[in-house]
Amino acid sequence: MRSSYKTGFVTPIEYEEAIFKIADEIKCVNDKKPERFKRLMYTNRGNINILSPFPVPEDGLEPKNPLIVGLGDSVTAGKFESTCETPEEFQAHIKKMTEGTIGENDIGEVSDIGNSYLTKFWQAVADYYQNTALSVINSGIAGDNVMGMLKRLDRDVIRYQPDLVTINPALNWDEHMGVCEVFASHLDKIVERIKNETDADIILMTPNLMVVPRPDMENHVCSLEERVAVIRDLAVKYDTSLADTYAVWQEYEKQGYPVKPMLANGFNHPSEAGHRLFAKVLMKVVE
Repeated sequence: MRSSYKTGFVTPIEYEEAIFKIADEIKCVNDKKPERFKRLMYTNRGNINILSPFPVPEDGLEPKNPLIVGLGDSVTAGKFESTCETPEEFQAHIKKMTEGTIGENDIGEVSDIGNSYLTKFWQAVADYYQNTALSVINSGIAGDNVMGMLKRLDRDVIRYQPDLVTINPALNWDEHMGVCEVFASHLDKIVERIKNETDADIILMTPNLMVVPRPDMENHVCSLEERVAVIRDLAVKYDTSLADTYAVWQEYEKQGYPVKPMLANGFNHPSEAGHRLFAKVLMKVVE
C-alpha cells in the first residue's frame, strides 16, 4: 500500500479564475512590509564574505541563508482531501488515531507538502529575488490551535532564529476552548515572543473560509470571522504585515460563487488553487 498520496482534487477553472481576479482587484494586504527580510534577500548573495559586496555580519561568520518559518495547522502542513470514501470511514479513521490503533499505512487524508502554500510561497520568493539560497521550515501541525502553537513556539520557531515568520492560526478553535479573548491572548503572546526573542519579520495570515457540515458544529462562542478580526487587530497592535486572504474569500462568496469547490476536503482544507491563492497574497506582502 502506498504510504502517501498527491492531491487529485481540482477546483473548476471558472471558480479559480474568479477568486484570483478578486485577489488582484481588492486590497488584501496592509501597508507594512517585511523590510528586514526583503533587505536580506537582496544583500545575501549566497556567497562567502570575501566574495560579497556587503559588510561582514557582526558575528564574523559566513552569511546565513535567509530563513522562513511557517507556523500553523493542517493547511500549513499541506493537508488536502480525505482518502476515506465516506464520512463514516473518516470518523472511524479518526477514532483509530485517538485510540492509538492506527496502522502505519492508514493515511486518512492526503499530505502533499509540494502543493502547500508555504512551499509555493518559498519558491515564489526565491524566483523573485534570485540572488541567494532561501531556506524554509514548515511548522504546521494538523489539528493544532494557538494554544498548542504557543506551547511549541520555542521548539518550532524561536530556536531557528528565522528571518520571516508566517502565522496562519485561526481554523481550529472549538467552543470548549473558550471565548475570543482566550484565542486573542494566546496569539498575542505568540507574536510578542517572536518579536522580542528573534529579529524576524512577521506576516499574520487570515484563513480560508470553511463549510460547516452540520449546524451543531458552528462555533457560537468565537466564530471564524471573529478570530479573523482578532488577527487584523493584532497586525495593527504589533505593526506586522498582514496577508488577508480571508478578505478575498469573503468577496468571492459575496459575489455568489460557491465555497465548497475551493475546498479539497469539502470542509476546511483549501484545494491546490486555494494554496496558490495564499501564496499569491503572501507575495503581495514581500514584492
